[in-house]
Amino acid sequence: VATLVRTTSERFDGRGYPDGLIGAEIPLGARIIAVCVAFAAMTSHRPYQPARNEAEVVAELERCAGTQFDPLVVEALIAELAEESAESQDAGAAQPFVERASSQPAQGPAGAF
Repeated sequence: VATLVRTTSERFDGRGYPDGLIGAEIPLGARIIAVCVAFAAMTSHRPYQPARNEAEVVAELERCAGTQFDPLVVEALIAELAEESAESQDAGAAQPFVERASSQPAQGPAGAF
């Protein structure tokens, strides 16, 4: 875990820190974490910047693929987002809104915080 934490600030093009690792020298887990952290940061409201919509975030990740981020990890995240969007649209078309809303649990799962 320590290695992943240490290397999440590395950049795919080798201009990151602390070790200036490049490409596959960066552990895959750290490359995945870097893209996920960037996605979460851009889609969340920050005191200095409002949340961006998914299309803006995808465009930014694509722009930084190959420099800041591993392009294959970016491609995988975008594919997952597209699949998730298609599944939610299919589910939405299959049920009226009232039924979808009423099928949601009132509270989180047992043992949740």
